[in-house]
Amino acid sequence: MSETYAIIRFTSGSSQTLKRIHFYLNRDTRPDFEEGVPNEERAVFKALEFAETPFEIKQRGKNTLEAYFEFVNESEMEDIIRALAFFKPTAAYLHFSDDEEYKVYIQYHKDRFIELYRYMDDEALDEKLWGLDWDHRAFDLIIERFGK
Repeated sequence: MSETYAIIRFTSGSSQTLKRIHFYLNRDTRPDFEEGVPNEERAVFKALEFAETPFEIKQRGKNTLEAYFEFVNESEMEDIIRALAFFKPTAAYLHFSDDEEYKVYIQYHKDRFIELYRYMDDEALDEKLWGLDWDHRAFDLIIERFGK
């Protein structure tokens, strides 16, 4: 069985929203103690206190933030999105993959996780996604075609 990797993507027209999300995702800025957190964000802190942190965080343009995780527990990734939804990003997406054939794109929309696309659902689209190395450009294509 291979290891599962994940990318969480948040979009927002508000740079402050993305900054707060980045603050809680980043291992170097996430507070160690509840006392260092504004009262209104304590639920976020508690939900993420022991959560995995990404090995890389990338800002894509001014409206998109991506966090890259390896060796993930899929339900924990969903918990991270639920907690960070407190900041009301415009959208939140999740991409799981492994080194074999497991690749799925999910959107968090109206407090629900909705599968947008799964590898092998469309052979022609799969070919395009392989050509894009299943990277952020593939993410863009899936969101453009299937996102809400």
